[in-house]
Amino acid sequence: MFFSSARKQNETESAAAVSPTGKQTGAASSDSTTSSGILSILLFNPTLLPDNYTTQEELEASSSDSNQPNDDEEEEAPGDGLSREEREQEAKVIFSYPPDREPEERRCQAGLLEGLLMFIKPFSPGEAPLRSICTEKYIIVLKEVEENYWLSMTFATNALSCFSTAEGSNQNSSSMRIDEDTQEEILLGVLSSFYSFFRLLHGGFDVFIKKQTKIYLRQLLMDYTEAFLETVDCKKLSLFHAIAGYQFAPVDRLAYLSVFSLSSLLQQIYPAILHSFLLLNGCLVFSSMPTPLSAACSSDASASVGLSLKADTLLLLYNYLVAAEGAAAADNRKLQMPPFGRPPTAAARPGGGSSSFGRAISEKDKQNEFIFGPLGQFAFLPLVHFEDDSTGALLAIIHQQLLLVLILNDKDPRIADVQFLHSIRNAAVEGPCGLRELNGSLSAEFKKTIRQEDSYRFVYFNQANRAIRISNRPCPPSSPSPAYFKGFCLSEREVQRVSHMHCKYLGLAEGPPFPLRCTYTSRISEGSSPAAAELTGSSTKRAAAEEEQQEQQQQEQQEQEQQQQEQQQQEQQQQEQQQQEQQQQQQEQEQGSIGVLSGVRTLAVKEAHTGWLIGSRMCERENFLALDDPKTTFTKAVEDAARFNSLHFSNIFV
Repeated sequence: MFFSSARKQNETESAAAVSPTGKQTGAASSDSTTSSGILSILLFNPTLLPDNYTTQEELEASSSDSNQPNDDEEEEAPGDGLSREEREQEAKVIFSYPPDREPEERRCQAGLLEGLLMFIKPFSPGEAPLRSICTEKYIIVLKEVEENYWLSMTFATNALSCFSTAEGSNQNSSSMRIDEDTQEEILLGVLSSFYSFFRLLHGGFDVFIKKQTKIYLRQLLMDYTEAFLETVDCKKLSLFHAIAGYQFAPVDRLAYLSVFSLSSLLQQIYPAILHSFLLLNGCLVFSSMPTPLSAACSSDASASVGLSLKADTLLLLYNYLVAAEGAAAADNRKLQMPPFGRPPTAAARPGGGSSSFGRAISEKDKQNEFIFGPLGQFAFLPLVHFEDDSTGALLAIIHQQLLLVLILNDKDPRIADVQFLHSIRNAAVEGPCGLRELNGSLSAEFKKTIRQEDSYRFVYFNQANRAIRISNRPCPPSSPSPAYFKGFCLSEREVQRVSHMHCKYLGLAEGPPFPLRCTYTSRISEGSSPAAAELTGSSTKRAAAEEEQQEQQQQEQQEQEQQQQEQQQQEQQQQEQQQQEQQQQQQEQEQGSIGVLSGVRTLAVKEAHTGWLIGSRMCERENFLALDDPKTTFTKAVEDAARFNSLHFSNIFV
């Protein structure tokens, strides 16, 4: 058994699962829970034990020493009123949201998830862990975010209408189809964002518990969770909440050298600056931090495109600071606008009990060109945690269309001096190659390239360098953009189609890996029988020697036969592999002969009232092209796709 007793009544359980405010309101819930669709969050570690815990072996040893039966094993402790088994299960639960959930309920959920993980692992391909649980009313996604630390989120299925697709003309529930593969990936993307941003701002759970206490972690997670849920709207979830990347700004070579000179000058004048990066209208211009390479991408396809649990700091910072609508848009002032824009507070400092998530200096203060920095006599510089658990302090300076982010040495005492921070701002804005000078040249190049309307509507994603390119061409009147994202290049239906095609490109439906060869255990005798050593006389010795020689010869023959069998099996396996490779090559050639480009996997979809939607993938690059005219023939659509690919992807394109 994973939990000791039955659960509470269904009415209490439903109220505890829905209400995050501590008041049982039946079907009503708070605005944040209603909009996010997230009913509960659970963080647990199956390996954690209660404080001053005595193992079962120690109890048995102590009872045997005292020669007394251990009958009080299940008795309640005088302080907590829990049995031994309940205390063990309670110790595994690190954090549970909403805070008013019954202790019995969270223990039962942690025990149930632990049992399902143990049960399903031997039956899954490659012993992959459980990813989601779907019921009529709830969808639970879970992931091992750190070693032995499991994070789960429970969503209400009736709130996830964005994954439902109408079939036919009827709009009733029976004509709706749910894309389960896409739904799982996007909800896991929300879970990964929850952990990744907490890891960026506050560090990993395991390191945090070792340095602080579990009670303080719960307090911090509660403030962080309430702020995070305000930023999630279940009606706006899409593919862009499952991927993470950069929107790069087009920069002239001379302008780029000026930006590099500015970064070098600032680091020479102010050694407290560890790293810097510059954004133009939310698009990345320059960074002194390393960008992800193809070799750094995870082998796990589902994690290679989203916010990986070990993602680089620059990618996390970019998506936290400016990425909006998932990764579909970018805005320098994202953190200053709702649902972000929480006021800075001294309690957001380490040890204060409040999270720095979503906090920034208000945009209303026009004289202050800081998002993070001095505010009166108080300096708000949130900490960021790098991959090696070292830390730095964020200073963000905004000037017209440019956002300069500096990571300072948080051990330097001067960063608490408001005058010191203002001097860095003056050097960055007014100094040689400063932001005031760069804004004119960079903005002109940006308007010349980005602001020109594209000839096609498309979405491009490169897994190698995490580049994201989204067309600025609006949707046609026949298929308008989503109501929550005016001016987007794809309609709501096309967004669903692209999400489905993208998940299929990731190979989520591939079969389990099989071993390339079988292994065999040798069965070689270690020597003669002990009874032979007891025989005496020369004849007996000669007979024993002859028997040993015969046994050795038999062993050598057996070894040779085994080696021959292994060689034959290896040759058969090699032949089978060659046949499989030849079949794959033939299939690729057949696909290339009818596809957009040679060697590109291509998928084309069309509905009666819309134009063709064509998705292509080559190596680690994907692009999705949406045509406007619903009367376009398939042949013409393929020609347009070939023209589009030759125009944009004939060379390296970001």
